[in-house]
This record gives sequence, C-alpha cells and structure tokens, in this order.
Amino acid sequence: MGGARRPDRGGRLRLALLPCHGPLADAPGAVAAVRAALRGAGRGGPAAVPRVTVLQPPLPQASGDAGRVSAPVVSVLMSVRDGAPWVREAVQSLLAQTLTDLEVIVIDDGSTDATADVLASLRDPRLVIERRPHAGLTRSLNRALELSKAALVARLDADDVALPDRLARQRAFLGVHPDVGLLGTGAREVDVTGRELAVVRPAGDDATIRRALIRANPFVHSSVMMRRTVVELAGGYDESLPVAQDYDLWMRMSRLTRLANLPEPLVIRRLAPGRVSAVRDDDRLRAEARVRWRAVRGGAYPWWCAAFAARPLLALALPGGWRRGLRRATRKRGQPRTV
Repeated sequence: MGGARRPDRGGRLRLALLPCHGPLADAPGAVAAVRAALRGAGRGGPAAVPRVTVLQPPLPQASGDAGRVSAPVVSVLMSVRDGAPWVREAVQSLLAQTLTDLEVIVIDDGSTDATADVLASLRDPRLVIERRPHAGLTRSLNRALELSKAALVARLDADDVALPDRLARQRAFLGVHPDVGLLGTGAREVDVTGRELAVVRPAGDDATIRRALIRANPFVHSSVMMRRTVVELAGGYDESLPVAQDYDLWMRMSRLTRLANLPEPLVIRRLAPGRVSAVRDDDRLRAEARVRWRAVRGGAYPWWCAAFAARPLLALALPGGWRRGLRRATRKRGQPRTV
C-alpha cells in the first residue's frame, strides 16, 4: 500500500459507543422483551433493544449418516429460481463436505427452466427439496429455516460453491466460541467462466465487524453459519425486504450475539451477468438506508451514525457507472463494502 492510511474518524469513540455484551437475563420475560423491542425497531419505533448475549449449549457431536438418530449437525438453506446451469454444482459441493452429518434444504422458488429436473436427478437422503410458487428469496429462506432441524444453520446460494472443509471449519470454530452466533468466511469471486475476479477477506473480530456493520455489509451471505436460537430470537428474515434481507438480519442478530468471520475464502461466489440489475441495485440502496436507520433509531448505534443511513440515498442520485466506480475505489482502499 502506498502511503499511510487515513485513520478511521472517531474510531475510538465509536468503539466506546457500540453495543456491549453481557449475559442474557434469567428473568422469564427477557426473551419476550427482546422480541418486542426488535419488532418495535423494525416498525421504526424508538424502543431500544436490550444488549444481551444468548448463551449457547454445547453443540451436538457429529455422528455420521449411519449413526444419526435425531437432528443433523448442520442444516444448509438454499433457494433457487431458474438456476439449472449452476444448482447441481452448488448442491453437490454441500453433499461432498467433510462434515457429512448435514441436511441440504432447497426451495425451488417457482422455477420455469429445468431446475426441477436437475434437482430430481440428485439422489441423497440428506437432500430435502420443496417446490413452491414464486414468492421471492426472503420468504423461501424463511420456509427453508422452518423445515430445517439442526442447531446450526448455514447458507449457500444456488450458483455458488462451498469448499469441501467449509462447514467443518465453521462448526469447529463455533464449538470453541459459544458466544459467537453468526460466523461468515472469505470468498473468491469468479465470473461464469471461473476466472477469478477478486478475493474477499472480511474483517474477522467482533469489534471491527461492528464498526463496519453500520457502513456496509461485512458478511458474504452465501458463507454464513448461524446458531438457530439466535436467528429465531432475532425473528428470521424480514419478509418486507425483497433485498438486503441478510444485512437486516445481521443487524438484528448483532444485538444478541457476537460476530466473527474466518478470513480464508471457503466459498466460491459466482458473479453472473445480471445477478444484480440496475433496478435491483436501486432497491438495495433503499433497503440499506432503511436497515441502518432502524439500527440507529433502535439504539444500536449513536445518533450521528444516521449519516451512514443517508449515504445510500445520496448514491441513488448517481448514475450507475459512477456507483460502480465508487465501489471499485472502495475495494482498492480496503474499506468495508456490501457483499
């Protein structure tokens, strides 16, 4: 890097003002109080969400397919719509994981191509497929979450690939870090030919992730593994958000648990042309502004962080080419970016 990097403005102050973690209250109404506060914040209400940490029981031991008598160790959630060219590779990358005690839940979200035939050709007792009328990614993920059985829930997009030891490494990390409820990884970004475009190495520790979270999405959605208890307490994916539903969930989960990333790229993320259209990009910017404003109004960040909520709205006024140029410049400077 040429030259010294500029210091993060207000970095020390921001650390002091970010949410602190403490033990979850033992009172019977604590969980209900958190849920009520999260609902209020989701409606734009001013209620502050209690700053708690959900304490986790030990994770179950992997037993292998032959010894399974109850829930699998990990449930992987996938939604697909018209994904025939890529979905086979995505599912097979999960079924070939070194952690074998898993289930893969695929929601076919009203596909009109050969996706249903491709999925039907994949024969594995760990694969659960449900075909539904088109309802969108957010509702499909909540449906997959509803069908899942494991204490750990992971994600993979239908056009991405998980490296063979991804799930095993994430489970091992969560096994020795019971206070972490949301764990992502780095990713390799490739085009449709497999040519590498970039390597995403997100911030790894809780404090750095929190500083980034109000400014950008510091998680690769397709790489995350989450504790079911925390996801359910946070309320799952917000079905009023057709995009940025992951960013919104991370923001709500951050009030309940610690956050972490494994910086190694354990997922291959395929950036196909048209994956995010110009219209969808506008929707994403509006959703990001909404998510950040909720967080500030709900008490997760100090009031001056409302400036970060305004930034996506300002970006809406820029032509698409200017936006892409700003993203490239942000990536080169190593600043947080939406992933």
